[in-house]
Amino acid sequence: MSKLLNKNERIEQNREAQIIRAKQGESCNSACRNLGLDCDEMQIEFLNSCEAMENIFDCDNGCGHQVGLELPCYVSAKSEATFKQCLITNEGTPNCYASNVNTERACACARPG
Repeated sequence: MSKLLNKNERIEQNREAQIIRAKQGESCNSACRNLGLDCDEMQIEFLNSCEAMENIFDCDNGCGHQVGLELPCYVSAKSEATFKQCLITNEGTPNCYASNVNTERACACARPG
């Protein structure tokens, strides 16, 4: 956590957020909603590291950096060159609506409201 930001500017990790794997091709909105929860976009950023992804997925073929709205994710389609890789990004802002037919998203869900 940066000491350069004022406390009211920081985003803290919510330890009560439920971390889940979306099904292949499913958005985090859908995956969280299926559990009666809301997707928390800000908390997805805490999943955007190789270490965090290795706690959610097997990442048998390592971890790679890509660009895409559906990141962070795990490539579960055998047809992809990045099959069984966990993918993270340094660009863009995490979102709850994106999905890709070849991947499983890492999602952070929270109680509604």
